[in-house]
Amino acid sequence: MNANDNFEKKDLINSNETPTSDATETNALEQNKEANEESKKEQEATLESKETPNIEKSAEVETETKQEEKPVDEAKSSTTEAEPTEDTVEELKDEATTSTEAKEGETEKTPADDSEKADKPKAIKKKAKPSVPLTFEEIVTKLRELAGKDKFSRKELEKVQGLYFSEIRKETEAQKEHFLAEGGAEKDFEIKESKLHTEGKNLLQTLADKRKKFAAEEEKQKETNYQRKLAIIEEVKALTESTEDFNKKFQDVKNLQQEWRSIKLVPHGKEHALWRSYQEQVEKFYDIVHIHNEYRDYDFKKNLESKIGLCEAAEKLIEEDDVVSAFHQLQKLHNDWREIGPVARKDRELIWQRFKEASAEINRRYQARIETLKAQESANYEKKVAICETIEAIDLELLKSPREWEAKTREVLKLQKDWREIGYAPRKVNAKVFRRYRAACDLFFNGKNDFYQSIRGELEENLQKKTELCERAEAMKDSEDWRETTPKM
Repeated sequence: MNANDNFEKKDLINSNETPTSDATETNALEQNKEANEESKKEQEATLESKETPNIEKSAEVETETKQEEKPVDEAKSSTTEAEPTEDTVEELKDEATTSTEAKEGETEKTPADDSEKADKPKAIKKKAKPSVPLTFEEIVTKLRELAGKDKFSRKELEKVQGLYFSEIRKETEAQKEHFLAEGGAEKDFEIKESKLHTEGKNLLQTLADKRKKFAAEEEKQKETNYQRKLAIIEEVKALTESTEDFNKKFQDVKNLQQEWRSIKLVPHGKEHALWRSYQEQVEKFYDIVHIHNEYRDYDFKKNLESKIGLCEAAEKLIEEDDVVSAFHQLQKLHNDWREIGPVARKDRELIWQRFKEASAEINRRYQARIETLKAQESANYEKKVAICETIEAIDLELLKSPREWEAKTREVLKLQKDWREIGYAPRKVNAKVFRRYRAACDLFFNGKNDFYQSIRGELEENLQKKTELCERAEAMKDSEDWRETTPKM
């Protein structure tokens, strides 16, 4: 009976919210969870200062209609001198002024944004290939290969780590099942680590240390980037005050702008002030530089073409079946929009209105999807609570016979099957309701084990009596004295 009970409990453990059973595995998962939470907090902090999904994103869409385009990205063509008109200079000054106002709520990309996009590639529709489960040795081999790399992503580590812990759980349950089947007490069970198990733990520790080293190096690089961007701001300021040849000065600023865009990550929390300072100096440069009309018109034309392309891309996303993917692609389009320079004043409102309307529709569909998921998760939670209450309501004292226990066991197994088919509850209560469910199932199956232990002697005695009756019947089957044997049978 113990083997069957263990199988039933194993079936419970392998449900979709499986907790770890090994102490080492738990520690490693906690470390991984802390790292994920830290990364998530960083991403959330970044998203609050950028265009955020849901309501915040819609708010940005509404406010940007009031903004003037920033004259930051200049044209890519001629830099020949020409005497600008008074209207040209005044327009450029207006653009620089409104650009400062428009950038009040904008920040640059953060490391969390870049890492998130690196870890979330665009969905590509293709036929799924059947996967072949890896052996434990192959999983450890993958850990060795990962440990041999100079660089690896957090996603690569989490994938192999998940496979490793899954195998450890299976091995733990197998050892535990065998241990209990041999008559051992559950509280005395201890897993016997294989060489591969130990090697895998050591490799995971090595990989965790490497990840810490990578993070430290990345922070160091961010600080270097920050210092270089400060230097670029000072160089733009110096060029603004310089009296050297305009063509050379203009090209120098263009080169500095290109270098600025190529430097991506800076320390978190410093992006906004850094961007404002940079934008201020660039705008001052264009305030004092006489940009000729031909160059400005060409720049506006190229920028308009680029923004029309972004509008068309956003409008296509409205028809995207994968609403979540469309939303994340829209964030990339918004980043590209901010990188493109201004368009002619007569086109600004129209082109922005077109882009804003497409963005609003994508945001609406995304928000509706989120609300649907929330409602589904709430319904799932109610179903899971009902299952917990049903199992908890079983009165073990009323189950007096093996037949009654087996009938009730079938009911519990049916509830376990229903649980696995329900899906996730809201994140903040998902783990809590799972612990409640597991405790209720453990109480039932432990009670079943205790019952069969208590009647084991009686069952063995009944088996002995029935065996003796069989032997007596077999002894009489060949007798020809029917008068005597018939009553006995």
